[in-house]
Amino acid sequence: RDESDVLESYVYWVEDLRCTDDYIFIKSRDGIYAFDYQGKFVRTIRKIGRGRGEYLEIKKFDIQERLRQISIYDLQTASIYVYSFDGVFIKKIPVSQYICEFAALSNGHYLLYNYEDGPQIKGLFEIDGDGKYVKTLFEIPEYYKHIYPNQNFFNHISDDVVSFMSLEDKDIIYHYTNDSLYSAYKINT
Repeated sequence: RDESDVLESYVYWVEDLRCTDDYIFIKSRDGIYAFDYQGKFVRTIRKIGRGRGEYLEIKKFDIQERLRQISIYDLQTASIYVYSFDGVFIKKIPVSQYICEFAALSNGHYLLYNYEDGPQIKGLFEIDGDGKYVKTLFEIPEYYKHIYPNQNFFNHISDDVVSFMSLEDKDIIYHYTNDSLYSAYKINT
């Protein structure tokens, strides 16, 4: 390898990762890095700025394998930026509410979660691929307003199933699939 290849594939401060059939995507402070399963660097999505297809900061990211898309939530611009697995910018989706966690769904929609007080929805809700509100799955009651949980709530079980652990009932693991939320597991704590 030449020096530029080594510098492009250097991952600083691993914060999160997602795996697909073909790639391992790693979120760092400055971008999303893709590697194949032999450990070979494939590409990076590092588009910091204020221009078209650029974000200011990656708060969260998710993968939609069936659509072959990477979605990045930028808190500073309150937007979701969508890129192809090849790193090509597809679209910017404005999000009118603060979100703490999100998951990209196989139908192009997003599952969003917020536990912060304010004028926004406090709970679990869905938006479409244009950022328009679809429905609320549940709202967090006011008496849970002082809970500060783990920041990583959502995990994909498959393209169509998102696993979710909520604030109110930390002993229940929910699954969201086919437009419904159900209690999948109860943990004895």
